[in-house]
Amino acid sequence: MIEQVCGVKLPVRTVGDYLKRWGYTPKKLIKRAYEQDPERVRVWLEQEYPQIVERAEQEGVTIAWGDEAGVSSNEYGGRGYAPIGQKAEVQPSERQRWRINYIASLSNQGSVQFILFLCKFSTSVLIKFLRHLIQVLE
Repeated sequence: MIEQVCGVKLPVRTVGDYLKRWGYTPKKLIKRAYEQDPERVRVWLEQEYPQIVERAEQEGVTIAWGDEAGVSSNEYGGRGYAPIGQKAEVQPSERQRWRINYIASLSNQGSVQFILFLCKFSTSVLIKFLRHLIQVLE
């Protein structure tokens, strides 16, 4: 960016030294995660999940693990510089952005199923995927 705006080419280390001298420090962008209860996880793994597996075997059904996510063309640098005590901020670019979403499932036997969609995740999208999953796993 310095080269593009000012026409001066500087090594990354030099830029980092200047930023440090001016009171900027590298910051990892904030990631928010759900709280996890290790004791509850242990109970589920040792007691509840084995019961689910046993019931699935008795009924002759497949256990499928699922998740949904999306892929976007937005840039994400991961780190930025900001003065001490301030948060690093990401400015979106002016380019056209795109996003594609997906729902996927993975069975205990390794079978992977997924669908791609451009709309927002909704109940109707989930139902469509579950119907697809039922057909494939039967």
